[in-house]
Amino acid sequence: MRHGHSPSVTEAGVLSDAERPLSDRGKADVRRMVRQLLEKGGSPSAVFTSPLTRAMETAAVAAEVLRLKDPPRVYAPLSNQISGAELFLAFRKDFKGAQALIVGHQPQVGDMISAVTAKRVDFKPAGIAAIDAKGASQAGLLWSINP
Repeated sequence: MRHGHSPSVTEAGVLSDAERPLSDRGKADVRRMVRQLLEKGGSPSAVFTSPLTRAMETAAVAAEVLRLKDPPRVYAPLSNQISGAELFLAFRKDFKGAQALIVGHQPQVGDMISAVTAKRVDFKPAGIAAIDAKGASQAGLLWSINP
């Protein structure tokens, strides 16, 4: 999942990109998209998030809608600093077998989907794509949705 809509640094009145919060629209979009994830049969048992504020807030809203007992876990590789392919391999190594919702940023989440499925997904804020990981370095794209 890509984080929900977030105002600019200036609009949010924060000092850095990492501090940008979700907007009210972003929170509403996240709720709606996670409900659609559930309607499509998704059932993540964990949420992993980038350490940036807008992603952590997205993850918290998602975990609430999913009614998870454990809070989202910060996963540093989701901070948009490594390639999408590297992210996939790191996640597979660290959390093998987990059905999880990961919350990150563009271009990293889109690049990850492209790298492992050979399909391009247009991730809007709060967009979600579901993949079925088949092997150590590949996966199949099941579906994708945007607000």
